Amino acid sequence: FMALYATCAACARIVIVGHQVFGPTEHVNVWYLIITSIFREYFKVYITGIAMVLAFDRWIATFAWSWYERRGQSTIFVLVCQEIVE
Repeated sequence: FMALYATCAACARIVIVGHQVFGPTEHVNVWYLIITSIFREYFKVYITGIAMVLAFDRWIATFAWSWYERRGQSTIFVLVCQEIVE
């Protein structure tokens, strides 16, 4: 799933750069630039969210390590919630 997002974001960047190099010189709002820009921003938000979830997981493991290492039902619940957020 992540590889698909990364591939689409790279393709969106190619479209944007291609328009900057070969596009019209006057100011024009082109539909594909709007779509690719929105997709790139969505990708940035998605990557930031994944980094936040991983940082939160490491924060829990650092400050509540004894609870985290017991691997009880509440620990599994927290890990499942993290996977749902990702």
